[in-house]
Amino acid sequence: MTSISPKKPVNKALNPFIIEVDYIISRVYNKVAMKVKEIMTPAVVSVKENATLKEVNSYLAQHNVSGLPVIDDDLKVVGVITEGDLIRAMLPTYGEITDEESFMQNAEMIEQKALEAAKIKVKDVMSKPVTIDEDSPIMKAGYIMLARQIKRLPVTRGGRLVGIVSRVNIIGQLYK
Repeated sequence: MTSISPKKPVNKALNPFIIEVDYIISRVYNKVAMKVKEIMTPAVVSVKENATLKEVNSYLAQHNVSGLPVIDDDLKVVGVITEGDLIRAMLPTYGEITDEESFMQNAEMIEQKALEAAKIKVKDVMSKPVTIDEDSPIMKAGYIMLARQIKRLPVTRGGRLVGIVSRVNIIGQLYK
């Protein structure tokens, strides 16, 4: 009977290739295993659901962001409002365009719709929230953003807003 002897341990000090591969694997693993709370932006600007779209527009411009989490009085995320939501609220709907042939030709009607949009409440146009828990892996956050075609996720702890993570946060960490 032939016995098979276990492989001898590799002396890593003598093989620089093994050292480099171990280093790369540990870096990739550590980045993939990172939690959202390690890369999120904790100082997040948010808005209440009774704010107007004019106020939202001001916050977006002031903080140079393209979307905001919408919170209730208990800091629970109840929605998200984006630049796209503001534009959609201002533009005529398909029904308005087809019902009134002159709608697009009448600049006063379009201007009036834009002025009225400024008074609309956030709760009337916000999107349903997609959130992520602060202890979730960053790769899960990235997957959710890709699957839902969104740019940011409000980060929660016990259902309450504690930060925001964006595609930039994830990419910045993974390609460091």
